[in-house]
Amino acid sequence: MAKTASASFWMSLLKDLNALGLEDCILDGCTDCLQGFPNAIKGFFPQAGTKLCIDHQIRNRCKYTV
Repeated sequence: MAKTASASFWMSLLKDLNALGLEDCILDGCTDCLQGFPNAIKGFFPQAGTKLCIDHQIRNRCKYTV
């Protein structure tokens, strides 16, 4: 495992999963707004949907509350 979860790490992981034949197994990807990650998911798994992680949604909204 890598020490960081960079975009290149996720691209490499998705490429490996795709090479193993997991073409239709990824139905939804839950991301934390890592730039390019939703596009990477769609590139390897075109049928997959992507959503923003609920924890990140809540944290992002809480920073605007008083």
